[in-house]
Amino acid sequence: MGWRWLVVTAMAVSLVGCGDRAARQDRAQAVEKTFRAFYEAYAQGDLAAMGQVWSAEPYVRCQHPSGPLLVGSQAVQQGWQAALAGVGPRTIEPHQPQFQIGIDMAWVAAKYTVRSRRADGQEEIAYLWGIDIFEEKRPGVWKIVYHQAVWETL
Repeated sequence: MGWRWLVVTAMAVSLVGCGDRAARQDRAQAVEKTFRAFYEAYAQGDLAAMGQVWSAEPYVRCQHPSGPLLVGSQAVQQGWQAALAGVGPRTIEPHQPQFQIGIDMAWVAAKYTVRSRRADGQEEIAYLWGIDIFEEKRPGVWKIVYHQAVWETL
């Protein structure tokens, strides 16, 4: 449940200063793995999985739509606990995510369609713009250090 992935060729990927072609591809795949895990945790409302993709550093930041800026690992985890509480499964679909991958930092920007069901069974659809910044903690292990999502206004 959750992700419907676009064909890889539809994604914009930029790799800067990351070594040979194979190494760049490995880095891109590792960032994409964390990106997918983050949004799958969101779609499933899985707080434990959400905690696995975030860095535990005091400098992490998160801002949910219409919410305050959360600073530090503990505040971010509490923010996700509140955001995921009482919300059932939903689907989230990224539209042409753009990956930018550097030496030890990466970011992904995309528009998202989020579908969920209200208690009365009615489907709700929301559109968001999001940006996620990742830090490579050790070779091949990327963690989120910044997330911001805003509602799309029509």
